[in-house]
Amino acid sequence: MQSRDRILFAYQHKEGDRVPLFEQAVADSVASEILGRKAFTGSASLHREEAEAWLRGEQAHQEFLEKTRQDIVALARKLEFDAIRTPWLLGEKPTKKLDAYTYLYGDLASDRWTIRKYDPVSQMFGIYDSSDNTLDIDGLERRIEKIEQEYRTKTFSNDDFTELIAYRTYCGDDLEVFGYTAMCIPYYPPIWLEAIVLRPDLIERWLDALLDYEKKSVAVQKTLGIRVVFGGGDFADKNGPFYGPKVFRRMVVPRLHHMTEYCHSLGIYYSFSSDGNLWSVADELFLESGIDGYGEIDIDSGMDLAEVKRRYGHRITLWGGLSCGTILLQGTKQAVIDATKKAIDAAAPGGGYIFGSSNIIMSGTPVENVYAAFETAKEYGKYNNNFSNTLSSNQFHHEKVTDISNQSFS
Repeated sequence: MQSRDRILFAYQHKEGDRVPLFEQAVADSVASEILGRKAFTGSASLHREEAEAWLRGEQAHQEFLEKTRQDIVALARKLEFDAIRTPWLLGEKPTKKLDAYTYLYGDLASDRWTIRKYDPVSQMFGIYDSSDNTLDIDGLERRIEKIEQEYRTKTFSNDDFTELIAYRTYCGDDLEVFGYTAMCIPYYPPIWLEAIVLRPDLIERWLDALLDYEKKSVAVQKTLGIRVVFGGGDFADKNGPFYGPKVFRRMVVPRLHHMTEYCHSLGIYYSFSSDGNLWSVADELFLESGIDGYGEIDIDSGMDLAEVKRRYGHRITLWGGLSCGTILLQGTKQAVIDATKKAIDAAAPGGGYIFGSSNIIMSGTPVENVYAAFETAKEYGKYNNNFSNTLSSNQFHHEKVTDISNQSFS
């Protein structure tokens, strides 16, 4: 069975030959060890490599992009993933390098600049300082007014999706390539969260502008052969969402539902990604919004995979379920094998499951743990194994709010 068929079966809640495999990012250092060469594949360290390439010039940046494409696809084939996602890149050229690990983006004399620092131990490339730290409500309103104008007049063409086109070309007809979109309230800088209380009208204006913008983006992605988009955006930590269920229900859910309905009209499945504890908004997110999938299942924050499957497995396709921190990063090889089998037992019966980590394969993850996870998933995840779970496919009634399973896909 081809990889693209496995992915499509998962979103149609059908059992294929085995559970499909997918990882949205693998740290450069881990991928380098697996491929036996310096590799650019993902995580925050990739942003530092991107910055260095930009500073060497346009040709160096293009060479960086090409190497990243080759490495990501090579890694996916090596580990027998069934899908890839284009890497998260900053997409902005740094103005200058301030010291060995510090980079300036923008102009310090202007009202828009960011300083990022690279930590060689954690391999993180985080924001050290930013003009956004002093952004107030008036400044946010001016920014949203500018965004509304930009998004209203924006038209998309293939030129906006050169990376997506390149990955589709590299992957051919066998590997699925996921598209991308977004629908969330930003949480940095903190003024966005303050505005939820002080100026909720600004948040709703932002979400409306984003909705129109992303609809135009997805329409072009459809013409490029994209069948599944990963959307949503982080809005929670281990303690729950950054804002209350009432805000999520009133502001986000209607627009998310509109977006998923639009994707369905194009024959595209919509998967929502966010880590953190989402139980307080689970019904709204997994049922009312009409989404087709959910990823970054943060089991370390209380999103028990078996319980999510039990409550919502009839509606949504699940991706993830293996802790990228306590198990993949810190666990023994046997612990990884046991956790992989447990995840498959919990979520695979009846289809609607894609195996992977709870977020990304982080820097420092032992390569033997990576191999243990995906080799186990390939063998133990064969549907004729019947797993060790007492669930069977006929215990799930696969009915979607908007049924797109019979639509044609390019």
